[in-house]
This record gives sequence, structure tokens and C-alpha cells, in this order.
Amino acid sequence: MPVHGESSSVEKETTEFDNWPLDLGPHLTGAEARRVRAFIRSYRSCFAFSLHDLEGYRGKPIHIELEDDHPIFRRPYKLSLSEKVGVQTRCQELLAASLIELSNGEYACATVMPSKKDIFGNWTEKRMCGDYRPVNRKTKSDRYPMPTPEELFDAVGHARVFSTLDLRSGYHQLPLMVDDRVKTAFWGVDQDGRDQLYHWKFLPFGLKNAPAEFQRVMDRVLTGLPFARCYIDDVIIFSSSPQEHVRHLQAVFERLRQWGLRLHHGKCKFFHDRLPYLGHMIVPGGLGVQQAKVDALQKIPAPTDVSRLRAFLGLANYYRRFVKNFSLIAKPLTILTGKDQPWTWGREQQQAFATLKLKLGSAPVLRRPDATRPFQLHTDWSAVGLGAVLTQKDDEGREYVVAFASRSNNNAESNYSSYEGEALAAVWAIAHFRPYLYGQRFTLVTDHQPLKWLMESDKLTGKLARWALLLQEYDFEVVHRAGITNLDADGLSRNPSPSEEDLTGARWHGDCDRESVPGWHAAAYLTLMSGSASTLPDLGTDEEPDRAQVISDVWEDVPVLHKLQHGTLPPALSAMERDRVGHRIARFRWENGLLFRVWPDGTRRIVPRPDQRASLVRQVHEDLGHFGVRRTHSMLRSQYWWTGMYQQVATYVSRCEVCDRVRSSFNTLSPQLQPLPIMGLGYRWSLDFAGPLVVTPRGAKYVLVMVEHFSKWIELVALPQNSSELAAMAFLDRVLARFGAPAEVLTDQGREFLGAFEALCTKALIDHRTTSRDHPEADGLAERVVQTVKRGLRKYGLLQGGHRDWDLMIPWIAMGYRFSRQASLAAFSPYQLLYGREPILPSSVREKLAPVVNLDDPEMWAQCLRDRAEFFKRAMPMAMENLSIAQHRDTLRYARIRSGAYRPQLRRFSTGDYVYLQREAPTTLDVKAGRTILRVKDVLPSGILLLEGKDGRECREHSKNCAPCHLPIDGSVHPELAVVPDGLPCFVCGEKKGAATMLLCDHCQRGWHMACLTPPLSTLPSQDWTCPRCRRSSSHVSPDETA
Repeated sequence: MPVHGESSSVEKETTEFDNWPLDLGPHLTGAEARRVRAFIRSYRSCFAFSLHDLEGYRGKPIHIELEDDHPIFRRPYKLSLSEKVGVQTRCQELLAASLIELSNGEYACATVMPSKKDIFGNWTEKRMCGDYRPVNRKTKSDRYPMPTPEELFDAVGHARVFSTLDLRSGYHQLPLMVDDRVKTAFWGVDQDGRDQLYHWKFLPFGLKNAPAEFQRVMDRVLTGLPFARCYIDDVIIFSSSPQEHVRHLQAVFERLRQWGLRLHHGKCKFFHDRLPYLGHMIVPGGLGVQQAKVDALQKIPAPTDVSRLRAFLGLANYYRRFVKNFSLIAKPLTILTGKDQPWTWGREQQQAFATLKLKLGSAPVLRRPDATRPFQLHTDWSAVGLGAVLTQKDDEGREYVVAFASRSNNNAESNYSSYEGEALAAVWAIAHFRPYLYGQRFTLVTDHQPLKWLMESDKLTGKLARWALLLQEYDFEVVHRAGITNLDADGLSRNPSPSEEDLTGARWHGDCDRESVPGWHAAAYLTLMSGSASTLPDLGTDEEPDRAQVISDVWEDVPVLHKLQHGTLPPALSAMERDRVGHRIARFRWENGLLFRVWPDGTRRIVPRPDQRASLVRQVHEDLGHFGVRRTHSMLRSQYWWTGMYQQVATYVSRCEVCDRVRSSFNTLSPQLQPLPIMGLGYRWSLDFAGPLVVTPRGAKYVLVMVEHFSKWIELVALPQNSSELAAMAFLDRVLARFGAPAEVLTDQGREFLGAFEALCTKALIDHRTTSRDHPEADGLAERVVQTVKRGLRKYGLLQGGHRDWDLMIPWIAMGYRFSRQASLAAFSPYQLLYGREPILPSSVREKLAPVVNLDDPEMWAQCLRDRAEFFKRAMPMAMENLSIAQHRDTLRYARIRSGAYRPQLRRFSTGDYVYLQREAPTTLDVKAGRTILRVKDVLPSGILLLEGKDGRECREHSKNCAPCHLPIDGSVHPELAVVPDGLPCFVCGEKKGAATMLLCDHCQRGWHMACLTPPLSTLPSQDWTCPRCRRSSSHVSPDETA
């Protein structure tokens, strides 16, 4: 068996266990308690102090059986910074304990961070949970029988000593089959803060069949131990005496050790004479389960007004068919509900009220649960409290009660909207009756229509996310019943138990993030799920649901089908119905067991059965290329027809996971720019690599760019590799050794900034921060400097005719950047802000202007320092203010562009414009614009440009591949290079021959034979030539104008 992690040392384990306060029965004497502690500590190997101490179940690994082999892949949810840190921490803990491992990406489920109970019972701590709802929908149900509370409590019998055991992370002790691990993949966060896929090696929480699998394991482990029972991971051991209890505990400990299961030493209770179990208090002599079930009913107080009385009578009336002489018993109460009847609550009314409660809490209204019958759970919420009734149906279809439950609301819950309240009631009730409902298919009956969105939405936070996760392991369907007919639960919610205690986990102690709920004020806020919903059953069959009641599907039209199949009408049809069938049947044919739709032109298409249509849509869509709605519909309708086909296709395609993933876009930008805060000089440096570039004779291939955020001072280093070691040495030499250690260093998440570079930052106590994955533009300053350096090197290469010696140009580019004034720095240069004086340009460019400082003259030296101090006093606030203004301006511009308010103008070319053609750049330093400059001769439809070269030749190019040229161009066609296109006719004679003696007009581009001109020409013109027609119309543009 695999081991989760290295176990703690024996010394540490012993110390922790000895210091841990064991939960022992309060009735034990001091000597008895010491003996019990010594006994339990002798089995310290049965306990786990952390995830590292878990050994793992030694039985058969767990198998996850899905309906098909199609991978399920979901994108990660967006988490807050604190939630992301929590996920990162948890993932590292699970990795260290060898509970999870990296996944290959075929499957993926999102991760949420709902709150969990702390040690005081409050829902405050965050926990990481995989959202396995998509997996659960495709998981085949495991119908392993779960024990009922009655079975467990009956087994307790007349025992007098009890202990309960709780396994540490019980699910995480059950190994998964190796091939099934990938199905549990979830989105986590790695140690560098990036999204990373992991999957479980052991059973995670949230899987649909996890309770059944765990119950099966525990039943196997405890086989042959009649004094030990379990419900999932809650084990109870019961004995008649303390001496017997020691032997029983010893047997259980040995069995757990045999199977490799470990307990949570802080959650076990030993040698108690009474303790809570499955929501009930177990006491010597057994448990009154019946009393616990009717406790909520018996605690209903006497009504104090007509409203409360009507609520109680609504509950009683729901089961009146089981109560003999119900009307006679309830008469004193029903009289008080009459109009204008004065309120008088006396002895007669109190007796009737007590009698009804007694009748409702006994047979035949209340019965023991039958494991062979499905459960129905009725829930209701009111501003006063929550109510729930667990029922089953007898052989005649009549509902009888299995148990009642209710509780009062706290102040926050009383202020819930009806949608939230009904969701809370459902979550609370399901958790309250967990021992009956876990692992069973049941029906949830509620008086509000919401309840499916909650289990399908991927935008849940706070209590909504936690509610969805609490319910994802249950298998049930939701049935809506209006409040006026849901009177059994309604009566309990309006007359709840006075206790506000909630041990189910449904109560929320924090505020709900209403922004997380789409359409908060809409009428359909929540729909609490169908545990096994899938795409295919949800596909509609009619585009107009209202019309479907009038024009039913032909397969549901019994008279029409009878006539088509048998040739005769069913008996007892009215004349109107026979007429309707006659009109409709003319459009259909039945041949060889198939139904056809027939058109007037004779075209026929198959009308498939309703249960075949979803499969047809899926088959055509998936097998024929995953095309969109229109193409899929057109392929289907070539052979098939049914009412609402297009809508059904649209529904399926919109839910196709493959299509959604392929169409997904990762370039969504934030509508709000979030610039880094402006700090002082030397506080933050950014680093980035430019390259790979052309390898120089000196071996340089990359440029390491380092820029200081306040002054914009840059350091450029040419390096042969973008390795972490070289980056660390360059940063040490150029920054740390010259300017000292900054507070922060900002880089991207490249490997070149890990390893040695990360170690250097740690050693120098520098906070190394990184941009998010695939988002290097978050370090905009370094990215901008990289582009500036590349542009400078490109220009250098064009001038020098190559890029082999670009590393020799790096110092010159750095110097030019440092010495140039920048608008964001209040027109100061980085050099000025760093040194407090004007830079001295090299003599080859400019003579030295700075006066020589005489170090022997103290006054002159002091004045120089005062001048610099005065400069810094004036320049620093100005630079700080200008940086703030620039950030604000950039933020507004960014928001305007990304929000769509700013619409950039498309580049439009006109006849006579000059353009470059785009070419493929072989290297990073090559320019995309080619050397050739062409003139736009005409702008054709669809963005095509007709271009002309200096030699008169033409070509066509799309405008997206053209860039405007802003140089002054002659614009004329060179007479020695002008070539007349083949087949060009002479404007005068119309002949297409004699191209060698034909002139082209520089304006209209028409051909003219030299002999056809008046007067005829014998030699080629040396200058621009315009035809007589254009000269007469004076419509041409002179060469000077074109330039």
C-alpha cells in the first residue's frame, strides 16, 4: 500500500498524544480516567496526528464508474487573493502528504473555497473543495444499502457504556484505482502561484458514491463485531460494563490497525454513559427514537392568534385521513377561525390542540421507515423558523410521516428573501435527515420554484457555494408544491421549535455576496438542483411550449398514429376530432415501422421517436465535425424532421463542452487598469529578457533588461543564455553592487528568474514578485523597455546592413534612454533624477559643458552639493506628481478602450497613398516592412488595394498587409522602367499591338501609340508624360502635388 508521507517521529508522536486532552466520560473517577488514558495510549498507532501519519486502507482500491469515457473538463473559477493563497497552501499540504499528484489535463473540475466550521462550531474557516457536480452527473449510482438510524439504535439495546470513534480524513484513507485517479482532477495553485491541475490518489470529498463506498469499507472492517456499528465514518461502540467495553475497544483498535485505518484523536469520545449520535442523545437503556421524531411536533406551543392556529390546522389537515373523527376533535379549533369570531382560548380548545398533537405523533400517522420505499422530504421556510417532514407512501399512495423537524431562525435568517429562505430550509432539512437520505434517491417537495441553478452555477460564493457542496453528494429530484398545499411543513415552520441550534452546517454566519447571484431580484433566483441532471434529458422538443398544448407531437397524437398504423380511426371520436385527424394525417406516412413527414413536392423525411431525438442530435453534431447550430441543423433536416428541431439543436450545441473549450478565448482584458503604487527611488526594479536574438561573434543571444520604476533608469546586459545563474550575476553586478538592494523585484514567471536568482533575492531580503501566468504585460514598464531596445537594434541593423554586432550597440541604446527626458518624469531624464545634474554627452556627439569641480575649494564643493540638494528638492515632488498624473491618465485611457467606449478608426487608404508591404521577419530584429514602396492605384471592394510600382507593374494586396509610408515620394513612373501591360489597347486606334512604341499616361494609365499622337512623337519623353485628354480636362495631379 502507498504511504501518504513520512510518519512523525516516535518521540514527537508520543509527546503530542500524551498532551492531547482525551474526551472521557465525566462520570469516571480520577483513577479510572488514568487507567483509560493508559489503555488508549497503548494504541497510539491507531491514531493520526496529521495527514502525514495516514497509512491508507489495505483493501481493494475504489473504482469510479462513469456512464461514458468522454473526459469532463471545466475551467477554474476566479478566486480572490486570499482564497488563492488558501488553495495554494492546501495543495502544498496535500502534495507533501502524497494525497494528490500532478494531472495530465484530460479531466478538470473547478475548485471553490466555502467556509467550514471551526472548533467552536462557527462557519468561519475556509476549506478547499472540488466542485465535482459535473462528474457526479455522469457517475453510475452505487445503491449500497445505508443503515437507518432505527437499525443502529436498535442494536444499541440496553448498553450502558458508549464510545464514538471518528476517522481522520476518512475518505482520504481510501485509495483510488490508478486509472480512476484522473477523474478526480481539480484546479489548484502551485508554489509559484500559477493554476495547476492535480488529481487525488485517495478518495476525495464530494463524489456522489463516496458515502456508499465508505460504508461498504467500514462494514467490511467491522464484520464480526456486533458491539460496533458505523454510519459512514461515525463509529459507535457499546457495552454493558466498563470491563466489557475495554475488550470491545481493544477488538476495534486491532481491526482498524489490521486494515490500516487511523483515527482522529481529538474527535473521539471514550467511556461515556450518554453521548450524541446521529443527531440523537443515546442514554443507558436505549433511545426513544419515536420521541425524537415527534419532538418538533410536541414542542409546538399553543396558538396565540388566528394566524398561528390556521398554520397548525394546515399541518393537521394534511394527515386528517389517518385520524379517526378528525372533524369532531378539531371542531373547537376550527370555530375560532371563522369570520368575526372572537378569540377565546380555553380549556376545550387546549384539549383539542393536545389531542391532535398526540394523534399526529402516533400510528398510523407516524410509522417506522421502510427501507424499500422512497422518501419524500417536505420543507418550508417562514420568517419565524424552518420546518420539515420526512414521509413515505403506503401501498395505496397515501403519505405517512417518518419524522418531523423544525427550528427557529436567528435574526439574519428571519431577514432572508423567500428564495434564500426556501434554499436554507431545503439544505437544513436534507442535512438534518442525513441518516435517512444519504445514498438514497428521494424527492424534495418545496413551496418555491427555484432550486436547480444552485447546483449548476459556477459563480457561487459564500453560503451559496457551501450549500451547493453540502448537497452535491445527495441524489434527489425537486418537486414544486405551492405553499397553500405544502401545509405539513408550513405548519412547522410557522410554529417552530424554540431552539435555534443548527448542527447541520446550513446556517451561515457571514454576509452573502449578492453580486455572485445573477438576477438577485429576479423571480427565479435559485433552483436547488437535480442531483443527476444531464444535458440530454433537458433538451426541449418544441420551440413554442404554449402551442405544444394545442398542436401536440405527432408521436403523442394517438388518433393520428392509430390511423397511420392500422388504417382505421379509433372508435368513439367526435366529428370535429375526425376532421382534425383527417387534415393532419395528410402530412404523414407510415412505412416499414417508420413515420415520415411528407411535403407537397413529394419530399419525405423521417420523424424519429421523441426518445431518439437527443441521441440523433448528439451523433450528428459529434461525428460530423462539431459544427455550429445552423450547420448541424441543416445536416439533420436533410433526413429528419420534428417540431422544435432547431431549438433542440441550439440547446445541445450551446451545452457541448468540446465546442465551448475550442471557442474559448484567453485574451479577455480587465476593464480597469491596476497600476503598481508609486514608491520612492530605488524601491522597485523590474527585470525581463529580450530574445533570443541573432548570435553575435561574442556569443551574445539575449538582453537582460533591468529598469528602476521611479527614475526609469535602465541597465542592459548582453548574455549568451537566459539562465537563472547569469541573471543573478548580472543583477548582483549591475544593481545590488551599484545601487543597493531594492525592496521589491518584479519579473515574469519564467524559469530564468527561479533557482539562483530566487536564492539571491532571498539572501538579500528582497521581495521577489511575479506577474500572473501568461500575463507578462502586468510588468508594463519592463515590457515597454524591451520593445524600445528591440526597435533601437532594428534601426541599427538597417543602418549597418545586418545584426551580427548588435551587442556592441547595447551600451549606446542604454545611454540614449538614460539621458533622454521623459514626460512622465516632468521632463527630467533618468540620469538627472539619479545624479542630480545634466548628463555629459560623449565628446564625439557634444563637447563637455559641465564645469570642473575644484576639490581643494570647499566652498565650491559645498555649493555644488547645495545645488544638487536644491534640484532634488524641486525635482522629486514634480516627478512623483507627474507619475501619478500619468498613471491616472493611462488608467482612464485603458478603461475607455477596453470598455468599448473608444472605437479606434480603421486605417483607410486612398488612391495616391504610398505603402510598405509586410514581409515575414526571419528574426526578432528584422523589420516587417519591406524596402519596396508602392503607390495605391485603386481601392477595390473587400479591402483589396491595387498597387503600382516604380516600373509601372501592378499587384493586388489586402490592406491588412500594408502599412502607410510617410516619406516624401516623387510619385512618377520612371520612363525607363515603365512597362506597358500585355494586351493594353491604344486609346486612339484601339490596337493592342506595338507595346514598344506605346506611352502610358502618368495620370489615367491609358496607352497611346506615339504615332497616334498629334503631333506624333519619335522619342520617349524624359519627364512625366500626361496624355492630351488629361491635359484638356486638367484633372491630373502634378508630381509636386503627389509628393
